[in-house]
Amino acid sequence: MKLSSGTGAKALSAMDTVFWADRNRWRRAGVNTLRCLAGCSIGDFGMLFALQAAGSPFSPHTTMALAMGAGLATSYAFEVGYLVRKEKMTFEKARETAVKMSLVSMLSMELAETSVDLFLTGGVLNPADPMWWGSLGVSLVAGFVVPLPYNYYMLKKYNKCCH
Repeated sequence: MKLSSGTGAKALSAMDTVFWADRNRWRRAGVNTLRCLAGCSIGDFGMLFALQAAGSPFSPHTTMALAMGAGLATSYAFEVGYLVRKEKMTFEKARETAVKMSLVSMLSMELAETSVDLFLTGGVLNPADPMWWGSLGVSLVAGFVVPLPYNYYMLKKYNKCCH
C-alpha cells in the first residue's frame, strides 16, 4: 500500500500507526469477520448440539475438536459460496482464495471461540442455564475480536478481502 507524501510515495508499514487508522477498512473487516463468525458458529455449535443430543462418548476436548472441524468446514463452505456468488469467481478460484485468505482467520476464530467455551462450560451445552447463554456471548465476542486485526491487516496491506 502506498501513501502519497509531498515529494513521492512512501511505503506504508504495519508498524506505522497510520496503517491502523483506516475506519472504512475496519468497518469492512468487521463485516467480513461477522460473516465468518456466522459460518464458524453454525458448524461449531451445530456439531456440539448434535453430539450432545446423540449422547456422545467423546471427552470434552475431543468433542470440541470435532466442533471446531465442523465450524471450519461450514465457514469454508460459506466463504466459497460467497466468492462464487457475489465476487463471480470460478469454483476453483474461490476455493483457492478461501484457503489463502481466510484459513488463518477461521482457525484463530475457532480457537478463540472454542477455548472460551471449553473454559466456561466444560464443553457442555445447556440452553436452560442462563450462565450458558452468557458464556455463548463471551465466546462469540472472543471469536470476533481475535481474528479482526488479521482481517484488517490483510484487507489494508493487500487490498483484498479475507471473507
